[in-house]
Amino acid sequence: MSNNIPNATPMSRGVRPKQGKQLKLTIPFFSQSISTYTTRLAVSETSQNIHNMDNIRSVFVDNSQNANNFTLSILDTGQLLVCPPYAQAIFPIYFGTLDLQFNASLSAATADVTCIFTNTNEDAMLWSTRSISAGSTAVTVSNPFVTVSPYNSATVDKSGAISIGGTAITAANANSSRKRFMIMNGTTAGSQNIAAAESLFFSFTGTANLYCGGGTYELPPGASWDSGAGSPPLGAVSVNGATAAHRFTASEMT
Repeated sequence: MSNNIPNATPMSRGVRPKQGKQLKLTIPFFSQSISTYTTRLAVSETSQNIHNMDNIRSVFVDNSQNANNFTLSILDTGQLLVCPPYAQAIFPIYFGTLDLQFNASLSAATADVTCIFTNTNEDAMLWSTRSISAGSTAVTVSNPFVTVSPYNSATVDKSGAISIGGTAITAANANSSRKRFMIMNGTTAGSQNIAAAESLFFSFTGTANLYCGGGTYELPPGASWDSGAGSPPLGAVSVNGATAAHRFTASEMT
């Protein structure tokens, strides 16, 4: 038995369980060419004397060398733990128990799976042991924690100027591929390219008015608006200003 978690990959280093009493179990999926494994961990009075384990409350799982999900099913409670391919994870074990019966499964293993059971309460954590390069295909890790969808974004200049004072222009057409939108009103009359600095108005839901309300947003001189990455409005961007030639800056990421 080991009281230390083996060296993790650089991505996972620093998120191992807090130091407590631990039981290390290597499940021989690869070395014994099996896909299922059933066992019972009993922290009996004798083993408590050896390991000083008063309970089993969490488990560290290393599935970093396998291309399929590792599944751990706790028989007593029905709790199902899933560690995705090429990943490591820490799972809390609900209703920490002295006697832990479980089924483990992994298909087409290329390495054994190490599980380290501890008597410390741990928050659930999951991390990949493989880096994701720029421009890679989106990867979804759906169970149990996160969804990661890496992408490269192209930034398109949507800056412009008001043609006729009080008449809205379309800065950007509706775009279902939009990932972010940013717009800024210049701080000074010079940056706005007009005689006196004024507010700029924009809308994603219709024609922008010269007042705030009804889906129209106001940007005073020097103000900007950023949708943030993720789920920006996808409609056409209408922009309005009281003075012709009023210049603004905008960018769309797709």
